Amino acid sequence: MVEKTRTRWGNAWKWIIIVLFAAGLILIARRYITLVAVTGESMDPTYKNGELVIGVSPDIRYPELRQVAVVKGESTKGQTLIKRIVALPGDTIVIENGYFYRNGKKVEEKYPLIEDSGILNMALKLGSDEYFVLGDNRNSSMDSRTFGPVKKEDIRYIVTDNREEKMYHSFYINRIDYE
Repeated sequence: MVEKTRTRWGNAWKWIIIVLFAAGLILIARRYITLVAVTGESMDPTYKNGELVIGVSPDIRYPELRQVAVVKGESTKGQTLIKRIVALPGDTIVIENGYFYRNGKKVEEKYPLIEDSGILNMALKLGSDEYFVLGDNRNSSMDSRTFGPVKKEDIRYIVTDNREEKMYHSFYINRIDYE
């Protein structure tokens, strides 16, 4: 009788430990990893409207040049946006004749010439915690040319599916229109 009671409690403790461990993993994952839906066409052709991408906290993956970031904060007026990091703190940037220049050097890009330079019609030096972000669809994107540089604290996640790094693990969600 005593052995059956010990066995029951032994099994119960195993399950309690497993549940607590799983809950801890879920809490950690929710803090550092998220799924973000791409909305709009500002990241075409890299990401399409309706795709889900995996975002990792900048506490784990530090923001770097050419990475795609999920930004949200005062600079974006509270909107959550997905944009590419094109300049880092301390960089001097400008758009001249449709081309993007960083630190005096023309950046070779696969994108069409930039029609609207926005605030980059003259050179801009980024502060010690400022990043400049652009949509890949340069001529159809609300980005740092409109709202200015983003602060590091406004970079919420770094997208792990960076197509320029040939890491493919995003998911496409088909949109269904209901009448």
